[in-house]
Amino acid sequence: MPIVVLTDTNDEELALSCIDAGAQDFLCKSEITANSLRRAIGFAVNRSRETQLRQLRDSLLAYQELASANGDVDTAAADNTVPMRRRKPRTFGQLVRDYEKLLEACHEPNALKSEESRQLMQQFSHCLGDAAAGPHDLADVHLTALKQAAAECSPSRARSLAVEGWLLSLEMMGLLVDYYRVKQRRRSRASV
Repeated sequence: MPIVVLTDTNDEELALSCIDAGAQDFLCKSEITANSLRRAIGFAVNRSRETQLRQLRDSLLAYQELASANGDVDTAAADNTVPMRRRKPRTFGQLVRDYEKLLEACHEPNALKSEESRQLMQQFSHCLGDAAAGPHDLADVHLTALKQAAAECSPSRARSLAVEGWLLSLEMMGLLVDYYRVKQRRRSRASV
């Protein structure tokens, strides 16, 4: 949330400490005009968006590093398997298409909290688990679907998809972990 601090003093030290604490701008009440307020709010919103975009770029870079240098997810070091992209290319392609649909369905504000979206995410996590997908495979599916979806829309929509997609990928990672936990519990009970 962009923050503009209003105060009745023109203390430069106070202004700097407010900005250090997270405010985007500082205005003295005695010097405020309609134009200065409009300018301060505009700058605050722009700075906040720039910060969000920087954080988003950092997150996407982290995903890409996780996915690997050539764009393939290499899970071989972790669990001695071949990435799903190479192991099951048809399944991978279908998962990417399904994830793109899920990304679109979950793009609306608060969609991740809706019961319908939760059910779609749950179903998709089961598809991932049934295909023996790991976290790296999910990251690869996510990045591939996000790139395809972003290529087909406006830059502002692509940014919005990336932000919502980041939240979706975190939710999906948790659901995939839950899928494997439940599967492990069932296996443990069956062997007892």
